[in-house]
Amino acid sequence: MNRKESLFRIRPLIKTQINYEISASEAFQNNTLRPILKLQNDLLVYLFMNAKPVMKVNFDRKDEKAKTTIIQGIMKTNQKLKDQTEASVFSLMTIDELAYYLENRSEMKRRINTMIIERLIDNLV
Repeated sequence: MNRKESLFRIRPLIKTQINYEISASEAFQNNTLRPILKLQNDLLVYLFMNAKPVMKVNFDRKDEKAKTTIIQGIMKTNQKLKDQTEASVFSLMTIDELAYYLENRSEMKRRINTMIIERLIDNLV
């Protein structure tokens, strides 16, 4: 079994019902990013909860609105954490997927960050 087959084997299957034509970016998001983010969910939460800014604000004692604001703020400003979470995603891409990601880096980084923020809010708020 090669790397590509191994990666596809470990990714969870996410069924999306799409009744219209979607862009290549949306297809990449649904077929590549969503399964990888689901697979990496526990790691993403762990990375976030162990980031220094989170440790300083006593995150667990905040209300839902404050937690949401903290998550959004830290994920937008903490470059080290953004780099770690992004690496945890693209390290599980095939070479072809990585090539697409690199060709569309700006948009893909934005999509990944947005999806990670949503995932963190769903898990921690």
